[in-house]
Amino acid sequence: MTDTLLIGIGILLVVSLLVRVAPAFVPLPLSDEMAERIETVLPVAVFVNLAAYCAVSEIDGNTVAGIAGFVALLILLPLIRRIGLVIVVALGTGTYLLAREHADWILGSIPGSILGSIHALGGLLAV
Repeated sequence: MTDTLLIGIGILLVVSLLVRVAPAFVPLPLSDEMAERIETVLPVAVFVNLAAYCAVSEIDGNTVAGIAGFVALLILLPLIRRIGLVIVVALGTGTYLLAREHADWILGSIPGSILGSIHALGGLLAV
């Protein structure tokens, strides 16, 4: 693991602790409606942040697989309440692993102009 990756994971850990653990010990004066909104939106926001960070770090080495896994998560995101976060993560991870395993086949079936755009996107995101 690179230092950048470890720093990113550390930042996400601290943010997750601040938004999930700290409120249990430091009560905030919020209305019930506002507290319910925060409890609904915040975990999904932290999850999307983590997924985006993971995707960007993977796109540097596995462009097609990183993009495929992240797109799968974005497509499945509206279904989190229906099928659960764990299932969404498992399906996104499965998509990433399949794309990584079959990257040669996927790259062989993509037209050259689109392939160049994908590699350019991977280069931009890796910066």
